[in-house]
Amino acid sequence: MTDPITEDVNGFDESAYDAELDARWRDFRLRLADYLADLSVGQRFTVYDLVTDHEVITAHADAVAVADDRLELVVASGRLAESAADRAARIELLRAKGWQMHGDDTIVLGFDRRHVDAAAVAVEHAFREVWDVPDPAYLAGDEDQTARFFAP
Repeated sequence: MTDPITEDVNGFDESAYDAELDARWRDFRLRLADYLADLSVGQRFTVYDLVTDHEVITAHADAVAVADDRLELVVASGRLAESAADRAARIELLRAKGWQMHGDDTIVLGFDRRHVDAAAVAVEHAFREVWDVPDPAYLAGDEDQTARFFAP
């Protein structure tokens, strides 16, 4: 008897799936870089996951134009994970990519405003590798109370 759920498993093309997923993350980076390039000094752009349960710590990062020539990415360490061990491990993942602790509860990575593409790569790393967000379709942005989405 043939199981209709698994009958096409042998035809699954993992490389095509990976290429499509990488393309979605590339589109995310391009859109995010465009949003970041348009920030005015003092303006904030927030990227967050679309988890609707408010009792759960959700992935959340802010990009702030702190000066005409500076952009900072900011993550509250409390949003990294509930357990202290998981939070410490995720902090180390960010620190390995150049993020720095500010006080006990904030991790920051600064960029020259001309390098919004590099900032978008850093945000992708945070969501994809640190928080394990599988696809940018699960992410949204907020710019001055205006929702921005990254799914095509």
